[in-house]
Amino acid sequence: MKITSITSEEYRWPRRVPIRNGKHVYTHSGLSMVKIETDDGITGIGLGAGGEIQRATVEHLKPLLIGEDPTNTERLWNKMWVPKLIGRRGMTTRAISAIDIGLWDIKAKAANLRS
Repeated sequence: MKITSITSEEYRWPRRVPIRNGKHVYTHSGLSMVKIETDDGITGIGLGAGGEIQRATVEHLKPLLIGEDPTNTERLWNKMWVPKLIGRRGMTTRAISAIDIGLWDIKAKAANLRS
């Protein structure tokens, strides 16, 4: 099995009641979705909250992952993580995590572990 496609989408919706703190007023909530497709017809979904940064990070990482075996999750995590020498937290880490969740979704579906 090989990865053939990776896409990222962002969803935003207004909050019924804004969240306020000393610096910001949050009027919207959001969710980002990474969709990973394989040549076997299995699609994995990973969710995160990275918005435009997640989309840019997914586009940046896509060439590292296309053509790879999605069930080799540890190898692919290291392939995405190791070049990230500085700033091992924040939005780019959220994007890597969303991809990783999508890979595990594929792995579970391939093993018939559907819920």
